[in-house]
Amino acid sequence: MFKNVWHKLIEMLVVMGVGMDDKMSKVVKRVVKELESALKSEKKIPDNLDVPEKEIEVMADNAVRTTFEEIIEVVLAHEGGFVDDPDDKGGATNWGVTQAVWEDFLEDEFTSEDVKGFTREQAIELYEEEFWIPSQAEKLPAEVREVYFDMCVNHGQRNAVKILQTCVNSKGGNLEVDGGIGPNTIGACSDLKLWEVQVERSGFYWNLVFKGSFYGKRNNQAKFIRGWIRRCFNLE
Repeated sequence: MFKNVWHKLIEMLVVMGVGMDDKMSKVVKRVVKELESALKSEKKIPDNLDVPEKEIEVMADNAVRTTFEEIIEVVLAHEGGFVDDPDDKGGATNWGVTQAVWEDFLEDEFTSEDVKGFTREQAIELYEEEFWIPSQAEKLPAEVREVYFDMCVNHGQRNAVKILQTCVNSKGGNLEVDGGIGPNTIGACSDLKLWEVQVERSGFYWNLVFKGSFYGKRNNQAKFIRGWIRRCFNLE
């Protein structure tokens, strides 16, 4: 039984290593190698795998999440519960869903107090039907699927797609930056890297803050920028 548990851990670590950056992939491979060596030699699993504690802490955050069930957990963690900030242009939200979207989804009118009462399960159902399926996120490369869906939730699908299209064009592509998701855009995203999308997304956030940007003067949005950038790069 003990060995079976460790074999399962090794399998999990190997899966986690797929899609990580080079540095973290090497860390995972080193852990796997030491575990396998200990199992083969019938020795006790080492207490110290000679891996820096900080690197161990971020392993899970570097795992590639590809399914709706996995990704929605990250989105809900970002969004949190009920918020009614007067400077938030989305108005009252719960689980990251605005009052207007709740009303459209449930085909009814609600007060902010009603919005506060919506459950996590209701939010997951809404996100799948109103965001995940229309976004076609499952057709995008695994490496950028999570960040793309999170952008759809945070910025709206059209802006999320524009960010992808801009990334493609910055690498020599020739997409029309129209916010439409279709075969051309999906195909052109085949070699996008996570960091490329994150950098472009951070530019989108800063553009919301600075005076004279395409999005207009929104200086009252500046208080959100730290949280936005943390979300952009999935930082704690």
